Amino acid sequence: MSLDHRIVMPPAKEFQGLSPEELPKGLEGLVVVELGDYVAMPACTRALGEMGATVYKIETIKGNLHRGDGVGFGMPELGPDNPAFDMSNANKKFLSIDMKSDGGRELVEKLLEQADVFVTSLRNPSLKRLGYDYETLHARYPRLVYGQMRGYGERGEMKDAKGFDATCYSARGGLLMSIPQASCRASTSSQATCPPHSAISIPASPLAWAS
Repeated sequence: MSLDHRIVMPPAKEFQGLSPEELPKGLEGLVVVELGDYVAMPACTRALGEMGATVYKIETIKGNLHRGDGVGFGMPELGPDNPAFDMSNANKKFLSIDMKSDGGRELVEKLLEQADVFVTSLRNPSLKRLGYDYETLHARYPRLVYGQMRGYGERGEMKDAKGFDATCYSARGGLLMSIPQASCRASTSSQATCPPHSAISIPASPLAWAS
């Protein structure tokens, strides 16, 4: 079915006649607090923002580490904003907070008091030092929905290890899927005996590691 002939469900009666900009979004009124770095977890909260949630992204005083990554992806130097950062951080309100100071912690507590969801990619040791681990926040805010992005899952000896998509992919054998096997014979003809293989890039900088 072409895009010109796809089936579109009509809006409910109370919304008929409204433009797309006037239609209410499903998560309006939901307050989300985000604490973390890089791409995977912020992409989740971006989606919540697109659906109408109010998302507060907490950054350090110097700003999120991902803000300076644009040049590494061949993008122009645009200061604290670049397309690489914006792709996973649109629809958010940004707050630079020193969470080790009394004033900074007080501000975060005020955010959490009104929040419905808390999402983080920090590892458990860091969260416990800050007092933002699940057990602590659940005791203070029982209604708060808690989400945590981990590189290697929540169980096992690597549950608190630093993780990034390419490092986790490689550590779990994903790299082998990108390497032709010895039994695969290369061919320049149209009838190659090797299946196509994808390629991945391995981060060479410590900036590639998540918090």
